[in-house]
Parts: sequence; C-alpha cells; structure tokens
Amino acid sequence: NFLREDKSINLGTSHSRQQNHELVANASLEWKMDSVTTLIFRPQYRFSANDRENSGFQEGWGNDVLLNEKVSSGSNHNSQYNVTMMLQLSRKLSQKGRNVALKVDYGTNSSSNDRKNLSTTHYFKNDREDSKNQKIEDRMEGYNYRLQLVYVEPLPWFHFLQFRYSYQYRANNSDHFVYNWDKDLDEFTPDYDEEASNCFENQYSNHLFNVAVRTSRKKYNYNIGADFEPQKSVSHSVLKDDPENQLERSVFNFSPTVNFRYKFSKRTRLQIVYRGKSRQPNIRDLQPVTDRTNPLNIRVGNPSLKPSYINTFTLNFNSYNMK
Repeated sequence: NFLREDKSINLGTSHSRQQNHELVANASLEWKMDSVTTLIFRPQYRFSANDRENSGFQEGWGNDVLLNEKVSSGSNHNSQYNVTMMLQLSRKLSQKGRNVALKVDYGTNSSSNDRKNLSTTHYFKNDREDSKNQKIEDRMEGYNYRLQLVYVEPLPWFHFLQFRYSYQYRANNSDHFVYNWDKDLDEFTPDYDEEASNCFENQYSNHLFNVAVRTSRKKYNYNIGADFEPQKSVSHSVLKDDPENQLERSVFNFSPTVNFRYKFSKRTRLQIVYRGKSRQPNIRDLQPVTDRTNPLNIRVGNPSLKPSYINTFTLNFNSYNMK
C-alpha cells in the first residue's frame, strides 16, 4: 500500500458588466366578514431583466505543470416574471381558542435566457486546441398551487392541539436549445444541436400531515410536533423519450419539529428550534442535458435525483443591558 499526493491549482481572472431592472407590485386586502370570520387576499407581481457581458482567463495546474488554459467571452440576456396569489379564510369557533383556517396559494412563472459563449481551450499535454462558439436559448415556464387546512383544538392547562394538512403541486417545462457556429455560413446554424438540446417536463406533488401541541405561558412557550410527508416526482424528456417512458420517484419523509422559548428576565431569552425539511431538486439539475459551454467544467443533469433532506437546529441566547 502506498499514498499518492497530487496537487492541483486553478487560477483565473474575470471581468463582467451588467445592468439590472426590477419591478414589484403587491397588494393586501382584508375583509372581516363578521366578528369571528376573516378573509385575506394578497396578490403579487414581480418582473426582472438582466443584461451582462463577461470575459475571463483561466489556467489549470497539476503538480506544478501547466495543463490547460482557457480564454472566454460572452453575453447574456435574462428576463423573468412570476405572479403569486394567496387567499385565506379563517374562523374562530369558540372563545377558548378553537379555530379553523383554509389557505390557497397559486403561482405562475416564466423565464427566458439567451446566451452567446465563445471559448478557446489549449491542452498542453497533447498540444490540442478546442474552440467553441455557441448560442444557447433557455425557456422555462410553470405553475404551482397549494391547499392548506389548519384546525386548532383547545386542551386543558392552556395547551392547544393543532392539525395541519396541505397538498402541493408543481409543474415545470424547460426547453434548452444549443446552436453551433457554422464557419461556412459565417453565422449560427438554423437547426439546434440534437445531442446538446432537450425539452424536459417535471411534475411534483406532496402531501404534508402535521400534528403539534403548543402552549404559551408567562415564562415560556413551546410547539412540539411531527411532519409526515409523502412526495412524488414524474419527469420525462420530450425530444428523446416517449410519454410512456416516464421516470417516477416517490419518497416518504418523517420529521419531528420543536420550537421552545424561555424568558429568564425582561433582558435575557433562550430559543431552541429544530426542524427537518425536504427540498425538490431544481428542474435544471434534473434536465438530462450536457452543458459544454465551459470545457473545463462540464455539467450534466440527472433526472434520477431524489429530494434532499435538510436538518436545521438553531440555538439563540439573547441578553442585553440598558444603561
């Protein structure tokens, strides 16, 4: 047995210039239908656009030997918008804290990204040079909605039992087209590169069941519960796969939840929070297409990715003196 020690270094410089535009409009409407019933509606519209030009130089070293160098330049135009709406109806069923709430969220989004990339990479080991001049068009659109029902039941000794159920659905389409430079035509080819292009669709849904007990006292309050979350993801490539040849993934997650706060005095407080949360992969990470715009960092999507699971533990202790 022996150990091998290798050393690799990447050195690079980059320059970029960009211009951003953003517009946000939102509203909030609240209607007290009677003394125990409240209706809330909150719509929002967001638009952003970005133009960027960049250039860069990169060297790759291995064991103090220069392996490659890359010179690149490009331009990028990106624009996107999304619209979200939230509607919530809540009603108090008793003075002791019994209440019920129904919440509906809906959103739609669309984005476009047009890029031009020119790069020349020199590989010194075999004295080879690779040049790429590509135009890339990305289009993505989708919609999502979530239905949520919450019921709170009062218990003895200032405790409350909370039941929460939600159903979420997201559908996204992503089109990725790559056009190569044609030296004979002195322009980009009218037909996209079939090996590097792809149209991809993904549908994601999840159910969330939550049961929790909470209380609020003068010195402390806490919320302790558990989440049960079955999830399902269905994906397929439109250009290469038949609709019947879909890739389906199902995952079930269980997570306890804890939120505890204790007030030692008016100036000293302690908070402990734990929660587990799953996160669905981005559609760009799922899309099975090879991105070779940077030959030294080739990126490939994986449609078999499962949702990630994140454990979060937070401990806060605050104390201050007033002088």
